[in-house]
Amino acid sequence: MNNIFEEWLSDRTLYKTLRDWNPGLAPLIVERHPKTPDDNAAFISRIICGKPGYGKSMYAYKIGAKVFWIFDGCDRVEQEEECYKQSLDAIIYRPEELFNKVKIQRKKAEPALLWVIDDGSVHVGRALFDQDRKCYRRLQSTVPTLREDVTGLLITTPKANLLAKPFREFIDEKCEIKLASSFKENRRFANHYFRRYFPDDHNFRMQLPFRDRFSSLCPQPFYSWYLTKKRKALNEYQELCDRLIALSDDTTEDDDEDAGT
Repeated sequence: MNNIFEEWLSDRTLYKTLRDWNPGLAPLIVERHPKTPDDNAAFISRIICGKPGYGKSMYAYKIGAKVFWIFDGCDRVEQEEECYKQSLDAIIYRPEELFNKVKIQRKKAEPALLWVIDDGSVHVGRALFDQDRKCYRRLQSTVPTLREDVTGLLITTPKANLLAKPFREFIDEKCEIKLASSFKENRRFANHYFRRYFPDDHNFRMQLPFRDRFSSLCPQPFYSWYLTKKRKALNEYQELCDRLIALSDDTTEDDDEDAGT
């Protein structure tokens, strides 16, 4: 493990270990998490936007690892592996995974520390309304009460308007990933925007309270873990789309036969 980090620390990408990286979002999530069952539940959410390849998912993945690093009181580089495992477990793709996590937390009667809905525009995007109406309606009833089930919720998507309506109405805090310099150097900014509404509840002012600097690269084997989980979810989604297309084709053929008779 030490050899891996020595190699990355000497690399020109300026990768920082979790111990040396100090993002602004991670401590906010930990601070709002209830310390005891009697504490009031707080909630913090972000829609993480940015162009494809800019590092939205890596930022969320690393933030998750840093959140667990702070929460567990870690102080040694060797502990990063466990933090990334916990962050990987917090990543959600399909709506069914979200429903299962909600069910588990409600049985525990306490909120989880962090969930990350990755590739939100694909798995919980606007197309969900046409793909699965029952799932969409369940999402409508689940999302407004997520603050009782989790402290931190991050969703990655190229644009916020690509998400299903329940998420667009529920989360209005945005984080946008920007290039810090050239694309090849893998240096990124994560700009966090807050909406400050006026008394009329319609007009608002955008503020930029902080920005996180990070590298869009992730060391091995942590990146391989993430990529394996992501590819599995995308393959399952592709199979779902193929079934829906086949079902649509069969319905069209039946309609044509009825029209012919």
